[in-house]
Amino acid sequence: IKVFISDTYDGGNINFLGCYLLGDDDSNNSKHLLVKLNIKPDPFTELEQTKHFQYFSFRSTIVFPRTLSSSSYRVTYSIENAGAASYAMAWPDSTVFYSSTLHNPDSWNRKLDTQFVPNPPNVGGGTLTWTHEHQHNKNREGDSQQQQQQQQPGQQLSSSSVYFSYFPPFTYAQHLTLIEQCAQCTRVEPLGQSLDGRDIECVIVGSGPKVVWIIHRQHPGEHMAEYYAQGLLTRLLGLDNDNHSVDGLVHRILEMYTFYIVPSMNPDGGVRGYL
Repeated sequence: IKVFISDTYDGGNINFLGCYLLGDDDSNNSKHLLVKLNIKPDPFTELEQTKHFQYFSFRSTIVFPRTLSSSSYRVTYSIENAGAASYAMAWPDSTVFYSSTLHNPDSWNRKLDTQFVPNPPNVGGGTLTWTHEHQHNKNREGDSQQQQQQQQPGQQLSSSSVYFSYFPPFTYAQHLTLIEQCAQCTRVEPLGQSLDGRDIECVIVGSGPKVVWIIHRQHPGEHMAEYYAQGLLTRLLGLDNDNHSVDGLVHRILEMYTFYIVPSMNPDGGVRGYL
């Protein structure tokens, strides 16, 4: 059985520490894997004299031989430095999210067995753990019996890939799609560019005398904030219908206020998987 941990995608963040086989040596059915990980810290901040970290997202691929008798294989994931995170008090009662489809926001589910296990007081810190049953597909869908028999021993492999995240990621591709949708029916202006050259867009909605600024993702790892921005802009601009029609309440609000909405203040940090 092989384990591959990757964070080389938009918003990925993790360090792989090691993988350990646990369970009864005489029983394949009772064996399972323990994967130890660390969250990568953000760059050092001179103001606060620390390296913040909290958000994580990674892909785990388990490769096992098709001769494995069970239909699934249990893996326990443990983030070893969770107790030293910038907001460690958020871990208790939190749930890790998982999905096999990174870019489908409706595909994410919660790992309800997520636990934060504090270390002894004299040690400090603690670990964030959860388990996942990786499904073992013994035969590829569509393979005939003859094809299965003709496969060489080195081909007798099956794999299971799953993404795990602190919160379902709102990727930069999703961000650009949202900006494109808004630009079709209202004014969108860059406030400037990030250090990596990405535009920091401001969506301007309404014509009222009162001005309202709403900004999101100053902390780029707070992906839920841009999901909120998407919902807000959908309501104000009617992005959920072809005619971009809105109801009477929205009409009145847009006559009273001019909104300056920034969906992402820190696009670089979002791509890099920072807090």
